[in-house]
Amino acid sequence: MDTPVDPDAPPPIPPMVDPSHLHFTRSQVQVGDVAPDFTLPRTDGSGDLTLSGLRGLPAVVVFGSFT
Repeated sequence: MDTPVDPDAPPPIPPMVDPSHLHFTRSQVQVGDVAPDFTLPRTDGSGDLTLSGLRGLPAVVVFGSFT
């Protein structure tokens, strides 16, 4: 018999990952909500980019490590 999955449980910790580096939070954004505004530095060093400044334009936001 399969064990039921708890949708509120945090995901399993991958091997070789220090648990102190993991911070799980619940998403406060629901499907159809306007994304919360945020500002990040541009990768080319030419200032900042604010999400609301892209309103009306196609945008893809990817958060992750590329190292």
